[in-house]
Amino acid sequence: MSVNWSWKHKLGTIDVVRKMPEGQKDIRFKLNLYAANCVAAIINDFKQVDPETGKKKDMYTFFGFWNDLNHLKRCLGLTKNYDGLRENLYRSDDTYGDTWVKLKLNTYYPEMIKVGALFAKAKHNVELYYKEPKEDKKKCKASK
Repeated sequence: MSVNWSWKHKLGTIDVVRKMPEGQKDIRFKLNLYAANCVAAIINDFKQVDPETGKKKDMYTFFGFWNDLNHLKRCLGLTKNYDGLRENLYRSDDTYGDTWVKLKLNTYYPEMIKVGALFAKAKHNVELYYKEPKEDKKKCKASK
């Protein structure tokens, strides 16, 4: 499946802590959720210095997506995955790895209320807010 997202329809943010091996400082960063042809596309937006020009350039890393709410439930360990295991992919209890610390979700998009409920059920910290996008909602799948 090819994931297509809209930069204009931000569904929320995720605060992530990447645990590093002992002796190294943990790394904190934000991921953004964007409306897409699925529940949400998970993107890391950042600025990077272009070595040729020396100017900052907008960059992004595609982290993943949730095809539907059942896919999200499997990722959170709320239902068994295809191996029959229940594993929360977004919480690392290991020595190092990524842990999703807090989700901030825009309830203007009704699907985010369901997403927030699933993350809360998986014992993640969820914050809800309401903000209308600048562009018409008719062009966005997530606002239906």
